[in-house]
Amino acid sequence: MKFEIGDPLSDDQSPCLGPDFARWRSADGDVLTTFHRTSDGYLVRFKERADFAVSLSRRVVTCRPARNVSRLTAEDLYLNQILPMISGQRGETVLHASAVAVKGEAVAFVGQTGRGKSTLAAAFAHAGMPFLSDDGVRLTKEGGRYLAAPNQPSFRLWQDSEAAVVSAGKVSDDSDNVKTRVAASDALPFESRPLPLRALYFLGPGHAKDTGIESLPEQAALAELLNHSFLLDVTDKARLQSHFGALADLSATVPVFSLDYPRQYDRLGAVLAAIVQHSPQRDLVQ
Repeated sequence: MKFEIGDPLSDDQSPCLGPDFARWRSADGDVLTTFHRTSDGYLVRFKERADFAVSLSRRVVTCRPARNVSRLTAEDLYLNQILPMISGQRGETVLHASAVAVKGEAVAFVGQTGRGKSTLAAAFAHAGMPFLSDDGVRLTKEGGRYLAAPNQPSFRLWQDSEAAVVSAGKVSDDSDNVKTRVAASDALPFESRPLPLRALYFLGPGHAKDTGIESLPEQAALAELLNHSFLLDVTDKARLQSHFGALADLSATVPVFSLDYPRQYDRLGAVLAAIVQHSPQRDLVQ
């Protein structure tokens, strides 16, 4: 796809050409992203950040960022959100997840925005277990197993996560908490090879007092996968049917678990240890 950045949006994001046909919401229920049809394809609106006009026929994506949004942020949205949606529309399986390498296999963490996927992956990388992806994992099936492909060699981390996990520093209470791009490095190693997918973990809200891992039955896993996979047009019945079949096979093939833990930086070491020691095949419930 060709990517272009056009003129900035007006301060209030001018009205779209028509009503939205789908929405993404935050864990609190706030609308984050809306999807609209245009005469040439689709318009994806990230509230207060950017509009992306997607033409599949011309293979062009044009971004109009909000005035306070940098080119770097616009590019991140394109790479981590728009491209995975387009890939999903073309029949690929892409999950809203981060992924890391554990004992030669990939472990993926799936969840809503704000659940801590990037922070967890960065903590693994900082502990010497390379990351494959920060926010979007492409899966392909080969020889009866799924392979997780590497994505961009960088993270988008909140300021407090970067300070606590990467720099081992302390964030002041009055600091602005914004996301910045952090590149792979010796301190945050990147795995550039596809790896067999060992397990999928769906992140809970962080209410647990200790790290808890529980098996998810196949049907429950499928329901979660449908909510956390990329597809540009969820009303395209033929594509949705194919998408459903691919995710059903994934949930039947790969061990899937729920994972919740206290969202405290000083307890991340214990979380990492619990995941590394976990034996997905032994605990698999079908």
